[in-house]
Amino acid sequence: MHQLERVAKDLSILIDSVGGLANWWSGMEKQFASIVARSDSLKMLSRGVHAPSIQRIQNRWIKINKDYIQYKREVCTISKSAANCFETTLQMKTLQAYYPPPWHGDC
Repeated sequence: MHQLERVAKDLSILIDSVGGLANWWSGMEKQFASIVARSDSLKMLSRGVHAPSIQRIQNRWIKINKDYIQYKREVCTISKSAANCFETTLQMKTLQAYYPPPWHGDC
């Protein structure tokens, strides 16, 4: 009799597990249906946008991208120039420490 009670308990656990799996699967189906519905509505929205509007937006972003690249080049050029200037100033100060200018005071 003891084995029958254990089998009954195991079957009860199995039934609960299968029920939990069925509930989970049902929830996944609902979420999937929701995702499909949202993607369909996004497709409908994208059809409503006029091609000229999209082209205008794309052209604007292309211009912004070009402007940014130009800005970045200019900043790099200035940065290199400033670094060279700083290095030259540092070299001059080092030279002046070893070889002070012959004049002192006002020129």
